[in-house]
Amino acid sequence: MSKKKRISLHGSIVLSGKAMGKEEDFRQDRDKPLLAPEGYADHLLAEGFAYVPDKTKKSQEPPAGTGSQGSKSPKDPPIGGGAGDT
Repeated sequence: MSKKKRISLHGSIVLSGKAMGKEEDFRQDRDKPLLAPEGYADHLLAEGFAYVPDKTKKSQEPPAGTGSQGSKSPKDPPIGGGAGDT
């Protein structure tokens, strides 16, 4: 079995069924990850049709309100120096 690589497409395009190991060409939606044979995936990446997605994008997002910003404090508006100040 050939090695596969996970990629996502920048746009909705028709992929070669032959290159993907399928009988017919098919349309793949943008930003939807898929496993493609490594050679075909490398070709799509090199030509700018695809990108390597974050594998665990959803699992890395912290739950809301958990203070994931670390020690950063909320930004305060700047004092003075704005329009209308004298």
